Amino acid sequence: MMAAFLFPARLVRPRNAKEDAPMDLDSQTLVERARDLPVFDGYPYLVTALVGGLYHFIVLPGDLGRSELVTLARRQHSANRLRTCLAGGPDAATYVSDDGEEVAEVPRCTDPISDRLLGPEEFPITAELRDRQHRLRAFIAASQTRSAGGYLVDRMRGRTATAEDLVRLSGTDPDGVPVGLARCAVCTAYRGEYLPGHQPGLVVRVFCRCENHNRCARCLHRLHEHRLGAAYYDERRAGVWHVPAFCGLSHVCPQRGER
Repeated sequence: MMAAFLFPARLVRPRNAKEDAPMDLDSQTLVERARDLPVFDGYPYLVTALVGGLYHFIVLPGDLGRSELVTLARRQHSANRLRTCLAGGPDAATYVSDDGEEVAEVPRCTDPISDRLLGPEEFPITAELRDRQHRLRAFIAASQTRSAGGYLVDRMRGRTATAEDLVRLSGTDPDGVPVGLARCAVCTAYRGEYLPGHQPGLVVRVFCRCENHNRCARCLHRLHEHRLGAAYYDERRAGVWHVPAFCGLSHVCPQRGER
């Protein structure tokens, strides 16, 4: 099933965006544009980086201690496997990623969103928490008026191909499958390395279903049928497809019937 997400003044490509999808506003452009944007000051909160300037915000209770907040950020990242930031104050931002943790500035973004990813825990809605949630929605609404529009999509990422790679990975087998791919012994989906024709000189890793590690922080079910921000081989369509991280926003927790 195809699903599309419409965000403020910016049409986001549908899930399973084809490998040759155009990039109207690339990530670097969005990062540069974000430098002059305001910061949401309703601390504390979690921010999850999705694609380019698209960031997801979750407001947290104000009475939690520092260690509790950091633990929530680590749990969020451990489940989502997307770069996560705990914004505890103007000068207290802790980023958690697969590369470890670092302290940096509170994130600024062109396209903040909320209410699409769930946090690790459900907290009682106090008057103070509700007030900051309302402020977040107002902050998001204000960003819509600043948005210049355009298409926000994600590109395949990989490493620079060596001369050996260009020889080893060029061509397809008799069934038309790229020669750098082989079936996983567990899930039987293809995995390996691939040379995308639209991005010469790049080697892209193709993931099988076993390597899908992106889960909802609340229910721990997978956010999408394929790994987010990664490529997979579709046998029916005989091609390699890229799954932008925002495809995980379609997740609905089983039995709860909510995002």
